[in-house]
Amino acid sequence: MTFYEVIKYGYDKKGGLFVAHRAESVEPGKPDKQVLQLNYRWRNLKNPPPLRYLIDELVEIADGLYLGQLLFATDNILKDYDPGCPAAEYKYEHFGYFLLMDNEWNKEKNYLLSPGGTE
Repeated sequence: MTFYEVIKYGYDKKGGLFVAHRAESVEPGKPDKQVLQLNYRWRNLKNPPPLRYLIDELVEIADGLYLGQLLFATDNILKDYDPGCPAAEYKYEHFGYFLLMDNEWNKEKNYLLSPGGTE
């Protein structure tokens, strides 16, 4: 992280690198659920632990609004990640949710959070 990035973008932390693609969920009990998967597990991405054990999954809940969840592997984490290995062998567990939104949803959020925005 450079000083320039902190000033320009207003943050001082970066997430890890990931590979994104459409895939079936790794969430236990939902193998047929289609998601946009953000996979941080690939060794060549050089993500540090705990990111090295993370797969984020996103679903669109409204036009331009996405709900995501964090799924961390809790077993076989000392082995290199193998995409051919059944997800059940990594025992992914849910660790939280996050929300991504486009500019229109962000404007709506800002309006609702402003003084008088909910009147």
